[in-house]
Amino acid sequence: MQGKVKIWLRDGVVLLATIALAIWLGAQLPRWYSMVKGPFKNGDYSQHVKSQTYALTLYGTSTCPHCDTARRFLNEAGILFNDLVVDKSKVAEVAYKTLGEKAVPVFVSEDKLIVGFDKEAYLKLIASVKSK
Repeated sequence: MQGKVKIWLRDGVVLLATIALAIWLGAQLPRWYSMVKGPFKNGDYSQHVKSQTYALTLYGTSTCPHCDTARRFLNEAGILFNDLVVDKSKVAEVAYKTLGEKAVPVFVSEDKLIVGFDKEAYLKLIASVKSK
C-alpha cells in the first residue's frame, strides 16, 4: 500500500511541476515573440504622414507620461514630427482610430509603426526616414 502512495505522490509532483512549467512558458511567449518580431509593425501608414507637415507622426494623449517622454525625446533630439494629441483633437482621434491600436504613444512613418516609447526603436525609425 505504501508503494502505491509513493507512486501517486511522485506522479502528482511530476504533474504539478509540468503544469507550473507550462504556465510559466505560456506567460513568456508574448515577450519572446516581441523580441523576435522586433518593435516595428510594417504596413502602409502613409495616410498618417502624407497630409501632415513632417514625415513622422506621434499620436499621444495630454495625460500620458510615456507620450510626454516620447515628445521630450524627439524635441531634444531636434526631430521634426507631427504631434497629434488624440484627446484634444477630433481629427487626431479619428486618424488614431484607423490604426487599430489601443495604447499610446504611437510613432508612425509611411511604412512603420511603433507602439510605446522605445528610444532605440525611435532612432531606427528616424534613421530609416532620413535615408529615404
